[in-house]
Amino acid sequence: MRARLREPRRLKYGALTVLHDPVPGPLTAIALVVRAGSRFDGAHPGIAHMTEHMLFQGTRALDQVALNRRAAELGGEHDADTGYEDVCWPSSASRARCPPSASPRSSAW
Repeated sequence: MRARLREPRRLKYGALTVLHDPVPGPLTAIALVVRAGSRFDGAHPGIAHMTEHMLFQGTRALDQVALNRRAAELGGEHDADTGYEDVCWPSSASRARCPPSASPRSSAW
């Protein structure tokens, strides 16, 4: 079965959301992509990259160790990447262990 890409929908303030139809497989994944890459750093070189790393410092609900432990408990992983155009925080988890609302970063998002 192939994933069917739905038409992008423009949200308030110009953000886009793109949804994939579910496909069979052992993992579920989500990625938050923000158009705030290094080209937008302006007078503060490195601010986009620093922002990427700040998410891994934890949240009010989950500190850094708890965030990493939660990802492992869900049979998945999380990562981050800063590019020229955007910053991306992908997460994945085992479908067998992860209800839709239990993303390792759901408290951060």
